[in-house]
Formats: sequence, structure tokens, C-alpha cells
Amino acid sequence: MDLRRLSLALAISSVVLAAPCAAKDTGLIFVSNEKSNNIIVLEPKTYKVVKDIKTSRRPRDMHFDAAHQKLYVACGDDDVIEIIDVAKLAVIGKLATGTSPETFAIDESRRRIYVANEESSSLSIIDMDQNIIVHEVPTGAEPEGVSIGKDGKVVYVTSEVGDLVHEIDPGGRASISGTRSYGEDMPFRHWASGLSFRKNSRLFGSVGSVPSSGRPSCDSTSATSGPMPM
Repeated sequence: MDLRRLSLALAISSVVLAAPCAAKDTGLIFVSNEKSNNIIVLEPKTYKVVKDIKTSRRPRDMHFDAAHQKLYVACGDDDVIEIIDVAKLAVIGKLATGTSPETFAIDESRRRIYVANEESSSLSIIDMDQNIIVHEVPTGAEPEGVSIGKDGKVVYVTSEVGDLVHEIDPGGRASISGTRSYGEDMPFRHWASGLSFRKNSRLFGSVGSVPSSGRPSCDSTSATSGPMPM
């Protein structure tokens, strides 16, 4: 990957917490630093560093839980997803993954985390409560993006080297299909019109639309967005 030396992932929290010691509605900014193995927490108005949270090696993709009480961080070189308590600004646990977790998606209704493992070319399906991998689904080489379909019945995974979009049963029983894409696959994003993915957009590129119930369309439009967090 071109941006491995300095890959930043930003996650902005509204931080609505019941704990009396927590600063409510702070809008803290969490920045993952792959090279220095830490999460920097910034105050949103002055950008002053309010906390330096040490993590396992190579923190990458990050997601809050629905309540914004926990921040989940994929640490690629230690094969774990660490859990940060947003009120305490401290690591409180970790989940084991496959080899080199890069991106992931959380389904809190099923209590599952779907993790793209770059080096082992697989999708790990993790039981959040038992902290075990319940299924390991093979993918194309270097899986990059993960997204859960809006109905929760399909998990989509991109393969950077294979130029594929996989449609995977969330129960992990099988890969439903592998759909060929075009160019370098990038992480998924949900748009109002349905499921979408962005490709060749580390600098700029095109966008292919993926309807919620279908595969990538051949139509694309130009995109002028900047580099995406990796």
C-alpha cells in the first residue's frame, strides 16, 4: 500500500455518555498512528492533544460502537482489535483476529465483527461476547474494505489484488459469490442511494455504484475526493 508509512484514520465522536466523570458532547477526535503505535486524542476546537493512548502495533481502521462508549481499533501487526473506553481514554480489552487485520465492520445486532485480514486473505467473523473467531472465510488476495448490507443479510469484502467484490453470508457458511471489479478496490461507503465503493482514489478516481441488492454497475462518475484513510 502506498500510504503505509503514515496512515491516519480519523474518528469523530459525539461522546454522549452516562458516566458523570465523562465530558459530555466533547466531539473528541481520535487519530490512529501506524508508525508510532498510538492513538492521539485531540480537543476539537484547539486541536490540543488531550491524551496519548498506547496501542498494539500498527493501529489502523477504527469504529465506535452505537453508543459511542467504546472505540474499536484494528492493530495490524499484532493481529488484534483493541477496545478503548471513550470515557476513560484507555484500552480495556482486545479481540483476536486473523493475520494483519486492516478494516472491519461491526454488526451489534448479531454481536459480530467482520474483519478483513490482509496477509491471510480472509474474512474473520468474531463473536464479540465470547472473543472467538467463529468463522474464517477465504477471500481474494489482500482484502481491503468491509461493509454490511443494509438488510444485514450480506457482508461485502473487496480484494485489492484480486480486483474482486465478495458477497459473503454473515453466518460464515460460504462466500456467496465473487464479483469482478475494475482497478484497485477501496473501502466501502454507504450512500443514500445504496452500497457504494470507491476505487483508484488514493489521489482521485472513479466511483462505481452498488445497489443494496445487486452487484457493481458498469456506470461510473468522476470523483475529486482526496486520499482515503487506510
